[in-house]
Amino acid sequence: MTTKNEIIEFDFGLVYCHDSDEDKEEEKQRLYEELETYKADLGRVKRVLDSENKVVKDKSKILNSLKEEYPTFFDEESGNETDKEGLKQVQDYIQEEIDNSEKLLDDIRKQAEAEAEAEAQAQAEAENTAEDSFDYMDID
Repeated sequence: MTTKNEIIEFDFGLVYCHDSDEDKEEEKQRLYEELETYKADLGRVKRVLDSENKVVKDKSKILNSLKEEYPTFFDEESGNETDKEGLKQVQDYIQEEIDNSEKLLDDIRKQAEAEAEAEAQAQAEAENTAEDSFDYMDID
């Protein structure tokens, strides 16, 4: 089992400290699930907003559900006088959360690529050091 901050020491003395692979996968999974939820919520918000002049099945049910999930956008303190104002703020909030989650996933991907590149470079350096050491040995 790996720990949150796993310390890896290579033979040639370099030490790296990073999140374990399991933690990174858990974080990626959490972000993917969060994105899926936000995208579904955004679709529901758009469905209600776009339905102003249309009859949409379950519109009031969807609106009530959104009010329960995002109550601060619909209470008196929000300053929103209409449901439409609250929905537009929820839409902006959700889009911002989607953007943030996508950026975090991209950062995780870039970090993983950088770590893999650093590990490959360190391995190559270790192999070169081993080869250089072998070249200096006097074998008869």
